[in-house]
Order: sequence, then C-alpha cells, then structure tokens
Amino acid sequence: MRDDALTLGAVAAGAACVAAFAHESVGHGATCLIEGGRITLLTTTFFGCDGGGVATLLAGPLICLATGLLALAIQRRLMSAAGRYFCAMLAAFSLCWFAAGFVYAPIAGHGDHAAIADMLGAPDIWRVASLIAGIILYGVFQPLMVRGFRRIAARDDAPGYLARRVAIGHVAGALALALAGLGFQASPILAALQGFLAIGLAAVPMWLALASVARSRQRLGAAVPRNWTWIASMSAIWAIFVLVQGTDLLGRA
Repeated sequence: MRDDALTLGAVAAGAACVAAFAHESVGHGATCLIEGGRITLLTTTFFGCDGGGVATLLAGPLICLATGLLALAIQRRLMSAAGRYFCAMLAAFSLCWFAAGFVYAPIAGHGDHAAIADMLGAPDIWRVASLIAGIILYGVFQPLMVRGFRRIAARDDAPGYLARRVAIGHVAGALALALAGLGFQASPILAALQGFLAIGLAAVPMWLALASVARSRQRLGAAVPRNWTWIASMSAIWAIFVLVQGTDLLGRA
C-alpha cells in the first residue's frame, strides 16, 4: 500500500511544531517563569527572558532532548502507522535540533550555547569544544533514529518508499516552521529562515540513519494511509502554534 502524502505532511508538520513548542515554550518559557523572570520574546525559534539565568538557557535544549527520547519510548507502544510516523519524525527533529545547537552556536556566535558561554564567562575554546560535541552527538543519536525509522519502514516497501516517506516529512516540517515564522512582525524573514534551518538543515544528518534502515531487513512498520483525524488534529496544532507562538503573542502580552 502506498503512503498518503497529505497525511504524512500534516503529521510531520505537527511534529515540527511540537518540537519547537517543547524547546521554546516548555523549556525556555516555563523555566523563565520558575526563575521569577518575565517572557519578553517567544516565537518559533527565538526566546527572550527578563530575569532568567543559566537554567532558562539550558532548559530549552534539555527539554528538546527529553522530547526526542520520550517520542521513541512512546513509539514502541503504538500500533497506528501514523502515530509511529509522528513519533519517528518528532524524535528525529528533536534529537537533531539538540545536536545542532552545539554546532550552530560557535559558528553563528549566538544561540543558547553562546549565551550560556557568555553568561559564564567561558574562554573562547568553548567554540571548539561545542563544535566537537555537536558532531559527536549527531553520531550518538544515529542508532536512536535508526530505531525510530525502523518502526515506520514496511517489510513490503518498494525501493525508495521509505526515503519518500521521510522526505515528505522533512520538507513539511521545515516549511511548517518557516511559514509560522512569518507571523513574527518584528522580523518575519529572519524568523522564517531560522524556522526553516531548525528543521530543514539541522535534521539533514537523520538521512544517515535512514540509509542504515534502508539496507536492513529489520522493518517493523507499515505504509501511512489517508487519515482525516490525524490531518485535522495536526492542522489544528499548526494553526494554534502560528497564532500563539509564531506571532510572539505571549512575549507581547
């Protein structure tokens, strides 16, 4: 049975929104409030906190990591093909986003890790250490992503089906955050670009895991058919995400 592209795209878009929500709102946002700070900026990939400390900066990446691991744990218990696909993409997006933070900060000179280094007064060698750590983490996460993709790879997949399945999700996830970023009135183009990079570029290494699964006979998944319940629920998640987090609604409150 062939996958339904609309369902794949909607599920992956929802997964990207959940990853961004976990990182920015649950991680940074909740910790900022716990530390007694005030949220001044909360968009798809940008966050600002007046009064927050190192814990606020650390919480975003750590919750992102926890989200990826939790998605893999939940995936094992699901029978629905769409549900397993959601967890696989959420895990890949979240784990890659976590690893990418270590690579992005020393190159761009900003981001969570750069802000932490600046707050702690770390010597410039942190850039090299962070870059190496990011590369290592991408390698460490490969077996985890292989597990997730193995559960969405069907035994009777024709050549290229698994790659198409993940490619649709990768593109849909990147576009979902890019379009959501356009709602940030202060800098819509930059927000859209950052949203696209957070999934579109950061998650590219997941294709190494996909290649490993494509060569393996251990496939536990199935094709994803048209499912209007998933399409409607994921579309609702994306719409709410755009209205609240994409527009910096809480930061402007």
